[in-house]
Amino acid sequence: MMLVLTRSYAAKEWDDERNIRGIIFAFLPLLLLGNVLAHRWYALRLLESDPKYKPEIVVRPATPEWHIDF
Repeated sequence: MMLVLTRSYAAKEWDDERNIRGIIFAFLPLLLLGNVLAHRWYALRLLESDPKYKPEIVVRPATPEWHIDF
Protein backbone atom coordinates (compact mmCIF):
# COMPACT_ATOMS: atom_id res chain seq x y z
CA MET A 1 0.00 0.00 0.00
CA MET A 2 1.35 3.38 -0.99
CA LEU A 3 0.65 6.42 1.13
CA VAL A 4 -0.03 9.59 -0.82
CA LEU A 5 0.14 12.83 1.09
CA THR A 6 -1.86 15.69 -0.32
CA ARG A 7 -2.44 19.10 1.04
CA SER A 8 -5.83 19.95 2.35
CA TYR A 9 -8.17 22.23 0.45
CA ALA A 10 -7.95 24.82 3.24
CA ALA A 11 -4.16 24.95 3.01
CA LYS A 12 -4.34 25.38 -0.76
CA GLU A 13 -6.91 28.16 -0.42
CA TRP A 14 -4.73 29.88 2.18
CA ASP A 15 -1.75 29.75 -0.19
CA ASP A 16 -3.83 31.25 -3.00
CA GLU A 17 -4.90 34.06 -0.71
CA ARG A 18 -1.29 34.61 0.32
CA ASN A 19 -0.22 34.82 -3.32
CA ILE A 20 -2.91 37.38 -4.08
CA ARG A 21 -1.89 39.40 -1.04
CA GLY A 22 1.74 39.23 -2.19
CA ILE A 23 0.81 40.56 -5.61
CA ILE A 24 -1.20 43.40 -4.07
CA PHE A 25 1.63 44.37 -1.72
CA ALA A 26 4.16 44.15 -4.54
CA PHE A 27 2.27 46.70 -6.64
CA LEU A 28 1.09 48.90 -3.76
CA PRO A 29 4.22 51.13 -3.80
CA LEU A 30 3.81 51.67 -7.55
CA LEU A 31 0.16 52.55 -7.05
CA LEU A 32 1.01 55.04 -4.31
CA LEU A 33 3.82 56.57 -6.36
CA GLY A 34 1.49 57.00 -9.31
CA ASN A 35 -1.07 58.62 -7.05
CA VAL A 36 1.49 61.08 -5.66
CA LEU A 37 2.80 61.96 -9.12
CA ALA A 38 -0.70 62.46 -10.49
CA HIS A 39 -1.57 64.72 -7.56
CA ARG A 40 1.59 66.80 -8.03
CA TRP A 41 0.92 67.12 -11.78
CA TYR A 42 -2.69 68.17 -11.14
CA ALA A 43 -1.68 70.67 -8.44
CA LEU A 44 1.00 72.20 -10.68
CA ARG A 45 -1.50 72.54 -13.53
CA LEU A 46 -3.91 74.33 -11.19
CA LEU A 47 -1.20 76.66 -9.92
CA GLU A 48 0.02 77.47 -13.44
CA SER A 49 -3.47 78.36 -14.59
CA ASP A 50 -4.13 80.72 -11.67
CA PRO A 51 -2.60 84.19 -12.29
CA LYS A 52 -2.48 84.80 -8.54
CA TYR A 53 0.36 82.27 -8.27
CA LYS A 54 2.46 83.60 -11.15
CA PRO A 55 5.84 84.81 -9.93
CA GLU A 56 6.29 88.56 -9.89
CA ILE A 57 9.51 89.76 -11.50
CA VAL A 58 11.01 92.70 -9.65
CA VAL A 59 13.77 94.72 -11.32
CA ARG A 60 15.69 96.92 -8.92
CA PRO A 61 17.79 99.82 -10.10
CA ALA A 62 21.54 99.64 -9.66
CA THR A 63 21.78 102.28 -6.97
CA PRO A 64 24.59 102.58 -4.43
CA GLU A 65 22.39 101.11 -1.69
CA TRP A 66 22.23 97.84 -3.65
CA HIS A 67 25.94 97.84 -4.49
CA ILE A 68 28.14 95.46 -2.53
CA ASP A 69 31.89 96.14 -2.27
CA PHE A 70 34.13 93.13 -1.88
